[in-house]
Amino acid sequence: LTPTRDGFSCPLHHSAFSLDGKVTRPPAKIDLVRFAVSTDENNHLIVDVSKRIERAQFNKPGAYVEAPAA
Repeated sequence: LTPTRDGFSCPLHHSAFSLDGKVTRPPAKIDLVRFAVSTDENNHLIVDVSKRIERAQFNKPGAYVEAPAA
């Protein structure tokens, strides 16, 4: 996926997605999947693909990480 001003685009199939992963332009038929995320002691992003986060849980800890302070 390629980040865009208002979401993401797929250069292979030309689908587009909103910032929260909803399909905004087919041919994609389903929204993007969100997985549990965390950071390690070196501030590396860790994505746990064994833990899918459902839309109702998007605002819960583990569904996102805060951006590091600049």
